[in-house]
Amino acid sequence: MEMMGFLILAVTIIGIILFMRTNLVSSYGRTFSTLTSRQETEGMRSGVNSILLTTEEKSKKTILELIGTAVYNEKHVLNFGPVVGNIDVKKELEWRFDSIFGEGKWYLKIKPPEIIPPIQVIMILDSSTSLCDDVKDIKENLLPIIKELREEDKKNITATIYMLPGAGGECCGDEKIEMICSKIKLPETPYIHCVDFENIEIPPLPIDIFPRRSDCTNPPQNEEDWGRGLSCAIEKGPWEGWLDESIKVGIVISDEVSYGSELDDGNCNVNLNNEKSLKIGINSAKNNKMKIFSIKTSTGKNECLSCSEDCEPNICMMWYDDIEHWQNTWVERWIFTKEACECDQKLEDQMKNLSQETEGKFYPIERAEEVSESIREIFTEIEVNRKYVLEAGNSKPSNKNIKSHTITIPVPYTGEYTDLNIYYWS
Repeated sequence: MEMMGFLILAVTIIGIILFMRTNLVSSYGRTFSTLTSRQETEGMRSGVNSILLTTEEKSKKTILELIGTAVYNEKHVLNFGPVVGNIDVKKELEWRFDSIFGEGKWYLKIKPPEIIPPIQVIMILDSSTSLCDDVKDIKENLLPIIKELREEDKKNITATIYMLPGAGGECCGDEKIEMICSKIKLPETPYIHCVDFENIEIPPLPIDIFPRRSDCTNPPQNEEDWGRGLSCAIEKGPWEGWLDESIKVGIVISDEVSYGSELDDGNCNVNLNNEKSLKIGINSAKNNKMKIFSIKTSTGKNECLSCSEDCEPNICMMWYDDIEHWQNTWVERWIFTKEACECDQKLEDQMKNLSQETEGKFYPIERAEEVSESIREIFTEIEVNRKYVLEAGNSKPSNKNIKSHTITIPVPYTGEYTDLNIYYWS
């Protein structure tokens, strides 16, 4: 019995020892594995942080600053002037990370912060009375459109309307308003403003001797000179001034060729002032990297059988009638002019050219209410998402155990932060 009891006790003790040994080794193994993994992660973090804080020799900026600047400018090659020259941020990252993780064993990705850039719009508006219905539509609908997009789509839109100079005539119909900002009374809010171009007295021909204003290199010279008007508005900027980070958009609205259909000999196809005005507007927009959208309002051509016919489309205008006994008399009539009819196709060609050259879009409309519909479409389609991604290293393999780490880094100029995502494998 004693031997049996000793045997049972021995077996029990051995079992306890084996149990404890197995669990202790297992526990130690897990602790060691955890410790090793943690040390590897901390070592990786230290290595990444050391890279970010190193200084690039030529620019004297840290890698962290270069990354933030590259993301802000949405390009990995940065120019620091004639002395320093170009710095390729991607290459600077690659040779440094290769030294830590090994070539082909890591991948890095950084996106710009989710910033909603302001959208600054300038509108160049023909101030002749034939645009009365269109201006009325803008007056009634521009505020609701922008308010809706600001609140629901989170688009930070501002609009500054520039009324071309020289007209100021009263609109036909019951509402006798003049085509100037103070009389139209467009809604004034922190994000909608109306500005009158300074009225310029038009001297006799030749046209090239117009005086120039000191605040604008190419001032518009009449109520339909939207090419020069666009250039001048770009130079003057929106009400709040141009912002560096904004999306800049221009909208031209008119029913006449740039500079006017009725001036000179009336032949818009050979009128050099029309082409000169258009070219000035296109060059200014391209030099300032602005998209220009053009809206061709109704000239009345589609409502008349021929250019020589006196028909009465719904276009309000004051017109100098060419009937002999009305010479030198301004008459208020619903009348379609021969010059506007003949220049209809030229106007379309000019506006298409302007929008195509600046990567905008051309909108031909026939009804006044289509003006605000076109403006809504323009505002809605303006792309504000930033799709740029700074990437370096190799694509992530599918057959490796990939580890990752995220570091939050600042973006210069904006006060925002973004994430640097690093992936590595062995």
